[in-house]
Amino acid sequence: MRIGVDQTVRWRNPSEVPHTVTANPAFAQRPSSVKLPAGAKPFNSGDMKPGATYSHEFTVAGSYTYFCIPHETGGMIGRVIVTE
Repeated sequence: MRIGVDQTVRWRNPSEVPHTVTANPAFAQRPSSVKLPAGAKPFNSGDMKPGATYSHEFTVAGSYTYFCIPHETGGMIGRVIVTE
């Protein structure tokens, strides 16, 4: 996904199990599951129950890699590229 600086992404959990949207190395089992540009703050949605949403405004340009805490080892990883 590509967006511009100061845009907001909204995630929705359409499944029957909880998920997270996490870009915080403190929660990662694998260092490659998280990437934040210099100056960007880590974020974490917390547990999103089925049907829940989470929004995050991206204020720093660069490439972000995020993951789902309970499903990280299964490969549930996403990316957002934020451009100037």
